[in-house]
Amino acid sequence: MEVMQRECCVDGCLRSLSIKDMEHCEAAMALKNENEQLNYIIKEVNDHTILKKRGKLLDNIYNFVIGGRSECHMAWCYAHNVSKSRLRSAVQDLKHAYLRRQHGNRGKRRTTVKKTNATGCMKHHFDRISKM
Repeated sequence: MEVMQRECCVDGCLRSLSIKDMEHCEAAMALKNENEQLNYIIKEVNDHTILKKRGKLLDNIYNFVIGGRSECHMAWCYAHNVSKSRLRSAVQDLKHAYLRRQHGNRGKRRTTVKKTNATGCMKHHFDRISKM
């Protein structure tokens, strides 16, 4: 309920959100890891972006949709529990057509048998060379 009392914009978009919409947005983010959350943010922003031509330039108009209604970016951030800086970095990634992927090299990795054998062989050769 404290979120409903926060100020977001002149229109008061945050007050128009239902509790069901808020719970749905939080649930969409809760079960994902960090990279999946960023990809979700990028996908949501990309799905509701409109390109508008202004002279020779193309402008992106971002619509933040919650429950089928267009809301301000602050209401979208509060509903999804996302900081403004995180949304800003996701929008920058979208501009550069970049999706974050989690590689498999995270954390400690065990050394393979091949690497252990190669290290032992190299150590043996260096020991023989140093004794010459």
